[in-house]
Amino acid sequence: MKIPSVDPAFACRRVGRIDNDFQAFFDTAALDAILAHSRSRTDRSVGGILIGAFGSHSRMPFIRVEGYAEAPRGVGSNSGFKMPGEAWADITLAMEEKWPAKMMVGWHYSHIGAGASLTQADLEFHKAYFGQPWQIAMVSDPIREMHGVYRWKDKFISETGFFVVDKANS
Repeated sequence: MKIPSVDPAFACRRVGRIDNDFQAFFDTAALDAILAHSRSRTDRSVGGILIGAFGSHSRMPFIRVEGYAEAPRGVGSNSGFKMPGEAWADITLAMEEKWPAKMMVGWHYSHIGAGASLTQADLEFHKAYFGQPWQIAMVSDPIREMHGVYRWKDKFISETGFFVVDKANS
């Protein structure tokens, strides 16, 4: 997989501060699906899994988020989101049907009116299920219209910017 920022077939727009040792790319359709899902419920959190691919360019790791699998049986409240076994089963089935050649590159959930930072429970979830150095977390707040992307950096989780990817000349 070629890194979208050097592929002339794509136009990339920066969001936030981009790290020089890791890059995250969100296809516009995937980002739109994530944010629409986040806005679909403002009484409780919703979440899902970021689907895509992992690659390396000049020894710099990057991911590309190409799809989003909602977790309709995830358990959301106004203070958090959990993924019980049946929610993971839904995700596995969606991946087999829609994205058989892709992988889980991260996860998303919404904070309702609480900003776009990770809580201690979020950090524990990320460590337990998304421990690969290239896996990310995305938190969105549909009330405040904010979002943040977090990545592993030196064994800690820190916020990072990302690119939004469109086909060139579209």
